[in-house]
Amino acid sequence: MSSDNDIWITGIGAASPLGSGIEQITDAVLQGKTSIQPIDHFDTTTHASKIASHLSTIPDCPWPSDPTVPPTGRLIESCSWQALKNADWKPSNGKLGLALGLGPDWMLSWEATWHPPAAGTLERNGQPYPAYTDLIMRHWKGSIGPTTQVSSACASGNHALVLGASMLLGGAADAVLAGAAAVNTTPLTMSVFGNLRATSRRNDDPARACRPFDRDRDGFVMGDGGAIFVLEKAGKAKARGAKPLALLAGWGMTSDAHHLVMPSTDQTHVIMAMRQAIERAAIAPGELGYINAHAPGTPAGDAMEAQAIRTLAEETEINAPVSSTKGATGHLLAAAASLELAMGVICMQRQLVPATLNLETIDPACEGIEHILGHARPSPLRWVLSNAFGFGGSNCSVAIRSAT
Repeated sequence: MSSDNDIWITGIGAASPLGSGIEQITDAVLQGKTSIQPIDHFDTTTHASKIASHLSTIPDCPWPSDPTVPPTGRLIESCSWQALKNADWKPSNGKLGLALGLGPDWMLSWEATWHPPAAGTLERNGQPYPAYTDLIMRHWKGSIGPTTQVSSACASGNHALVLGASMLLGGAADAVLAGAAAVNTTPLTMSVFGNLRATSRRNDDPARACRPFDRDRDGFVMGDGGAIFVLEKAGKAKARGAKPLALLAGWGMTSDAHHLVMPSTDQTHVIMAMRQAIERAAIAPGELGYINAHAPGTPAGDAMEAQAIRTLAEETEINAPVSSTKGATGHLLAAAASLELAMGVICMQRQLVPATLNLETIDPACEGIEHILGHARPSPLRWVLSNAFGFGGSNCSVAIRSAT
């Protein structure tokens, strides 16, 4: 039943090595393409993982450029401008809020100012760049609502959407830019996750390195990109003649509080996040068409999520085909959830469910759910659930509904 308080997605801006714009990116994923290649923009001699999905060119944005803004900031600018254009949101339409999900971008300032040990010091050169929320709002010439940044590891993008929806439901903004984008493939970030043994070392076969749910998976592959959404309440969006791309219908947020990097073997809180999203969206058994799994290709994380989805189905009779799209895009860390949810919007429009790339032999620990193998599958899609389970036990599942 529709309501003027429904949260509409009226615009999406996205970028990835697979393309500029969410339709082009989703087309590539549905066709089974991958953007994972050997890293060639810095020396990987001492790195365990030498492959990534690297965004070498950030899509053009007409906003005035500042050469001191880091790549992540420029990518957020590009996706935000694209989303506003896609939604046809103008300064005269009302108050604009902003909720961004971010990763550990402070590491990039370390990287930019690092001195070799012989220098004997670590100094900050130049002026620090602004908070990305400030950066975006400096370009905006209309009325400014609340702005916030959230860093909750791989759940950051989904958390940003929930914060954006809360701004709208609380009446603090007429529209909200919400989501996440990041350029992660830097020497320091690759070193950190390589030392954690979280990234794949299948360097001789980049296209087949990321293998969610597969018996032979050995870690995720780093990726760049992201997506920013324009969210509006249905009543105000209709009043200005806007059309929904999809509805942000439900969300669930929990915390394992288990370990800094390892997922909990107890799936209680992960299951709870999915159940909260399903219950808020009022999805009945048989209605959920697709689950976009977080599944990055790590041995522990994929098994935990598969078991949680299986238990969810047993407890609620909510069952749906499952796939992970990270074999195509790489793992975007804080921005992963945003790009994956954006692809879910286009999948609903195309009535196609993407396959899990490189899933050849299902790990016995990941059995008991309906995996999508080989190729994208035509399927009637009205509801999609997108999972994001981050380091530190930050869990956020989001449910979207077709606009038709």
